[in-house]
Amino acid sequence: MTLLRTLQNANHLARALPRIVDVVRDGRTIVAGSSVEREQALQRLTSPEGVQSVFATVLDVVDPGAGHTAERLFQNARSSSEEVARRIVEGEFRELDDGPHRFSSYARWLADQPSGGWVFLGPRKSGKTSKVRRLAQVLQTKGFRIRAVNVYGHDNPGWIEPVTMDEFFRIADQMAEYMALQPTTWDREAGAIDPEKQRRLERMLDPIRDQVLIVEEASLSLMGSKAQGAREVVAQVVNQARHVNLHVIVIAQMTGAFPPSLVNCDGVFVGRPLGSEPETDRPDNRAIRELWRDAVKAFNNIRREELWPTYPDVRFWAHVHSPSFGKQAGPWKGLMPFERDTDQIGAEHARAADTPPFVSE
Repeated sequence: MTLLRTLQNANHLARALPRIVDVVRDGRTIVAGSSVEREQALQRLTSPEGVQSVFATVLDVVDPGAGHTAERLFQNARSSSEEVARRIVEGEFRELDDGPHRFSSYARWLADQPSGGWVFLGPRKSGKTSKVRRLAQVLQTKGFRIRAVNVYGHDNPGWIEPVTMDEFFRIADQMAEYMALQPTTWDREAGAIDPEKQRRLERMLDPIRDQVLIVEEASLSLMGSKAQGAREVVAQVVNQARHVNLHVIVIAQMTGAFPPSLVNCDGVFVGRPLGSEPETDRPDNRAIRELWRDAVKAFNNIRREELWPTYPDVRFWAHVHSPSFGKQAGPWKGLMPFERDTDQIGAEHARAADTPPFVSE
């Protein structure tokens, strides 16, 4: 019996060994690692999954096998809670099924938006451009004209129309002129908006409707002394885009080059951070600091995502913060995978009608 018990304990410890090694390695990093490594390790250990691992490891050391039993209990409890959370309540009585994955309803919502301002953040080689092109492809299938400001030829797959910054400025001017003329539609005698005047004013925006404008922050640096003013105009247009049937997408490594209002857009998509961004990208701005911290934490645990085996490259993924999603549900936050644009993945990845539009399964 003693030998059998010893063999059972050895088997339990062998099964728990990868988890024990991860916990010990994170503990050593907290003691001896760099500041960025320490923060990442601490976030892993203090996440719900990390606490579960530490608790299970302690149990296994005290009583081999007890940690595995505790893990199964945790997983069963989490599965039950996720099934409840899988259904998103929108409005007072209507439920919106989240679909096969946590991000499914958000992906469909995003693809169906008639307009919006979107920001893609992340360090170099984090997949920003590929994800933007995938979003642009989805919007193109909805009839939107795809255009990009100051785009290099090698970054253009051939179906994106290049435009100058002057063209972007003209669009901003049209939006400003529209707002300036809005008071002229008021009929004082009737005490109401004159419908005909309003229709004529709306036609003024027709040239800028139904298009997607992509602006990469790096290209603005070519404008020299005018760059800062251009960035302010871009941020203003991003935050007004949803009102005029226009999609504006900004690509940037960090928010620092733009006014802080840039993150008040309809959705921010963060590629895998380096880890130092909470301390280097406007650390005095709480919203931006938390945006980066949420992304760092999510990417530290990305290998636990259900679709990670299908999309085993961090460049496929973005951590999303979208305040505009849902009227009652509040902002949508979470990891979402993007399929590569079809120039890279091939036509065989055409998606089924019931598949979230940013991935193929």
